[in-house]
Amino acid sequence: MYKFTPINDGMDCDTKEIYEVKQDRYGNTTWSAKYPDDVEDAAENKETARYAILTIFQPGCILYKQIWGRDSAVKFAYDVPINDEKKGHLYRVYCQMVNLDGEKFGFDLVHCDISEFAELFKRGKLFEQYRGYNFRYYKSFAIGEDPGFGCPTKVTVDSRINIDTRAYGKFNPNKVSSLKALDHKKASEIVDLESDYEKDEFELYKDEPEHLIICSPLLKGYALKEKLWLEFLVDVPTDIVWSNSTFQSLVLPPSTKELIHAIATSQISNSSKFDDVISGKGKGIIFLLSGSPGIGKPLTAESVAEQMRIPLYMLLAGDLGTESKDVESTLRSVLQMVTSWNAVLLLDECDVFLEALTSNSLERNKIVSIFFRTFEYYEEILFMTTNRHLDKNAREKIWRNFLSRGEDQEHDHQITDVEIGKLADSNINGRQINNVLKTAKLLASHEGELLKLEHVRTVMSVEGNKARMHIHVSNGLVPA
Repeated sequence: MYKFTPINDGMDCDTKEIYEVKQDRYGNTTWSAKYPDDVEDAAENKETARYAILTIFQPGCILYKQIWGRDSAVKFAYDVPINDEKKGHLYRVYCQMVNLDGEKFGFDLVHCDISEFAELFKRGKLFEQYRGYNFRYYKSFAIGEDPGFGCPTKVTVDSRINIDTRAYGKFNPNKVSSLKALDHKKASEIVDLESDYEKDEFELYKDEPEHLIICSPLLKGYALKEKLWLEFLVDVPTDIVWSNSTFQSLVLPPSTKELIHAIATSQISNSSKFDDVISGKGKGIIFLLSGSPGIGKPLTAESVAEQMRIPLYMLLAGDLGTESKDVESTLRSVLQMVTSWNAVLLLDECDVFLEALTSNSLERNKIVSIFFRTFEYYEEILFMTTNRHLDKNAREKIWRNFLSRGEDQEHDHQITDVEIGKLADSNINGRQINNVLKTAKLLASHEGELLKLEHVRTVMSVEGNKARMHIHVSNGLVPA
């Protein structure tokens, strides 16, 4: 069974097998393989050359193909080897089909191009290399699903993508099927999506070279900008060209940029440290960016992801839905994806989640409660943006306590009682103080020092006037 590339005028050639038409005495028409032995022999011969196509496609035989998604049959006429500048060596098969010129019926000539097996081997090697998770750039069409009709459709993609077959199957269980093991010795086994990629040591080229030419031309994954699960052409993804200047171009004080970079870097390299009292809680880092529109709040999150060479998942608060059940389902799915990809999550325009709870809006209160509860166990980096400046009451309930717990060296500090007294004079509440200390610990860890008063003051100073962005950093969220 062969699958070929698109042919002229948008016609897709999907040649399956050679057929001949048979009609019984009742007028019923059936198609059957015309040269089954030749087809089988040629398919098994690894040295089949381009000229051997005549053995498979006998002149006058009927071939099956699709034209604009419609099943069609054509009659094989002749063949020509060609050399295309873009596609390389091809084998062009010309076929006849009945058409109408307005007055009479007659034969029209159509063709399809068959790539040499060398290209199929090359594509198969690419397919093999994309086993597991890969972060790439993609610019072409991909295959998605029409939400209205449930049929495959082309989707234009120009963004970074996560190639991740396991995640695709997890979030789209109805679009994947169980696979029979390639190893003949384990033919009765089923390849499970939950099996570790690392445990699969089967190499297509080493163990079964012919498997390379029959590899799927599609890779399953997620387009970050389009926010769609899609199937991508295997030979299109390219390495990402990272921008080294994006972070440096942020219009922020140098100390602020250094603080953000230090915290983010420490979060990645020291993910197991500074855990909360309850195991698994408080491991994440949350940046709350507040200020007027147009001052670069989303750009800050993008720059951090760019600097750290990891994906950025951008989500508008409105994308979560308006009902509590939708918010919880969407949020949990997003957090699962972001965690598995070690990505930075940007939640833009999240004002609704930062407002105080009220007695006259129970559904909104429920949504806010779900939001904060879900993020308690989030372990990655989250950027939240709001166009409002935080009032004292809102700021009070964002920060957490980190200084007083832990007597081991990892949590030790060099802040004296006198210095703690001076810090207590600042117009911030206890939760703010504790979270400032938590952030200051990360900064001290990045610099390879014990926590000092200077680290705390650096964190507390990262707050500008109304024309600048205000940055608040915490390890968790507490509803107002």
